[in-house]
Amino acid sequence: MAFKKYGLEFRKRVVESYDSGAGSIREVADDFDVSPTTAHAWIKRSRDGESLQPRVPTQRGREPTIGKRERRWMREWYTKKPDLYFREVVEKFAAKGVKVSASMVHRAKETLRLSRKKRHSTPRSATPSR
Repeated sequence: MAFKKYGLEFRKRVVESYDSGAGSIREVADDFDVSPTTAHAWIKRSRDGESLQPRVPTQRGREPTIGKRERRWMREWYTKKPDLYFREVVEKFAAKGVKVSASMVHRAKETLRLSRKKRHSTPRSATPSR
């Protein structure tokens, strides 16, 4: 289920309605067609002196091991030598003090949209194909 975004003025009306004694949190929430949990959170924020302004979402979870800096390194390495094996990239990261796995390298490479160009093991035949 997608979350609705409620504007600042709407949030203030809900809190003011509750503060004026229009009913319980559940009744006010029903009047404004919001969940009681949402209405309670806005009322609590108002009482605590916090802004009712919608919060800016933050990145969740931990920082990626292969971040922007590491991706720049990868792009540089694959530009110089496009046929690097994942284990070679893992070793290059280890030399720089970054511990990564081959699967992490694979996912980062897909994110960067770098193709895996391997060398041909034998040169092309000199005879033209039909």
